Amino acid sequence: MTAALETPIAHCQAVVAQLMARHDWQLLHAAEFSQRLLARVPVNGAFDLATLTRAAVNLYCEAWHEACHRVGEPQRRAYAELAHYLYDRALHKYGDPETAREITHEALILVHQQLDQCRSPGVFLAFVQFKLWHAATTYFRQRNRWAAHVAPGGRR
Repeated sequence: MTAALETPIAHCQAVVAQLMARHDWQLLHAAEFSQRLLARVPVNGAFDLATLTRAAVNLYCEAWHEACHRVGEPQRRAYAELAHYLYDRALHKYGDPETAREITHEALILVHQQLDQCRSPGVFLAFVQFKLWHAATTYFRQRNRWAAHVAPGGRR
């Protein structure tokens, strides 16, 4: 059961503070992030916390997408945050820090090269996660080919 938010600004600020602390997000200042999020709350205020959190993540994806297209500090910060996010996901999935670093590096290259293919900034995180999956698939295919090539009895 979810209750409608009674004080949207306080809940927006709480959701923003939690997400920024958990993920070390710094592209938007907390006050600006909260105001943008508040603008997405329906006039009737019928927004539960889960929906508000999804809206905040969506909003931050838009900021990430925009920053990746910019030059200078915003772009550097956006890619640094993406690297941290992707590395955490890869490390969790594959368990090896070196493998996670290599896959993350390749995924970031794919994101940068194919950034214009992400047509909807709100789904930027899904786009980035797909690039991580693609980088991992390529990494393991290449590694398996190399192992077959150098293994005793392997084809040469």
